[in-house]
Amino acid sequence: MKRCTTLAIFIACGIAWMTSLGCQPKSDAPVRADAQAVPPVASNIPLRVWIAAPVAEAELLQRQWLAKSEQPLELRSLTVSELLEEPNCQCDVLVYPASLIGELVQRGWIVKQPSVASQSDERETDEQENIKAHATWLAQATYADETMGLSLGCAVPVFVASSELADENGSLSWDDVLSRLQVAVDDSPSFSFDDIDAEVNAEALVDRFLAIVASLSERDPGYGMLFDLQSMQARLTDSEYLQAAGILAGLAAQPDGLTSVIGSHSTAWTWSTTRDVPALAIAAPILLDQQAAAITSGHILKLRLQAESSRAKATVGSAGAAPSPEADRPQVAWWSASGGLIASMSSRCRQSSQAQVCLQWMQSPSTRTVMSTLIPGIEGAAPSSGNEALSWRAQRQLAQEIKVAALSLEPRLPLANQYRQALAEELQQFLSGKKDSATALKDAARRWNETTRQAGATQRRNYEHSLNL
Repeated sequence: MKRCTTLAIFIACGIAWMTSLGCQPKSDAPVRADAQAVPPVASNIPLRVWIAAPVAEAELLQRQWLAKSEQPLELRSLTVSELLEEPNCQCDVLVYPASLIGELVQRGWIVKQPSVASQSDERETDEQENIKAHATWLAQATYADETMGLSLGCAVPVFVASSELADENGSLSWDDVLSRLQVAVDDSPSFSFDDIDAEVNAEALVDRFLAIVASLSERDPGYGMLFDLQSMQARLTDSEYLQAAGILAGLAAQPDGLTSVIGSHSTAWTWSTTRDVPALAIAAPILLDQQAAAITSGHILKLRLQAESSRAKATVGSAGAAPSPEADRPQVAWWSASGGLIASMSSRCRQSSQAQVCLQWMQSPSTRTVMSTLIPGIEGAAPSSGNEALSWRAQRQLAQEIKVAALSLEPRLPLANQYRQALAEELQQFLSGKKDSATALKDAARRWNETTRQAGATQRRNYEHSLNL
């Protein structure tokens, strides 16, 4: 009896001692919004921030941080390939392209977003708040219905027309556009990549191709456009993909147009805005470099393209006509390119309080405005080059018009980088004349299905998670 009493006293003392040290049972309850009312004291241990994107002026970003915090900041800029080659994520905060979210979740490199990090300490105008909390941003940073980070910008490709093409009013079909450009759909092009100065940008090439697919497809993007949800077989051989390949070749047939098809987003933007003839390119405004974003001459038009199908055309009502049952479906399903950036707390974070402060800082309008001029993939809260900045105008149009139900958020499942690379390689085979569109897309689909098999039976569930189903 004495031994039991002594043991009970020992256990009680141990619990009291642990409590005095702050060792509390782990709770899944959300952190209170006022939990960070008193900022954490700066430590002498640098806060490690990895950014999987080019950073134009790291020193300027450092100064922006030190203006608000005494915490030392250790910045590292690396490419997506370099990030994926790392054995683990030895950082506190990770900033990465949206397409990697499924891969990072599967690797266990990022953790669920602390609720306190979503609290902003700055007052914002209604316009700035609209940009920050836009539905597309929230969906982009969500995976399997869990918020995994803070979205810093949603990269959506737009159809960028030269001033000679931008005088059209109303909706245009692809037939209308190609006719104005005096080019045609081509299923078997043969372009020489050696005759142009631009290097092949695989990510931008895939972004453009999928943006065209989205403008043609009648599928609800919320239930997936790339894979069949039941079989997980790639849909790359479906009619809209074949038609998109032909249109891509048609755009490349514009005078010097191959540059705008295989080059970077900045290359395509600059090419289109400086043409003195009808021209069309596809580029995401927030992925522009400083030089391209500074272009303010000419007229930029985001064309609203109608899908080439009787069903889609039937949804376009006329005066006095009864509304179609499909009238609420979008004429264009916008595509989210891979380069919009998300900031998350690393699973190997060693200073969680300071990391949360850093996430709050990145989300603030003033910081985003500065970062948007230094890092492609981040959308600023105000025009970085004055109210006449064309890229800002395009972004604002998108923020007002895109609904998350009409925005395709894929591929974001694990191995998304491999899927995109395989498609980019086959599109290059097609454009260079080594394969026709049907063969190139059939080979791309086969490679995608092989990747899916290698990923295992869980890839179907991963795909659903990537669609936030």
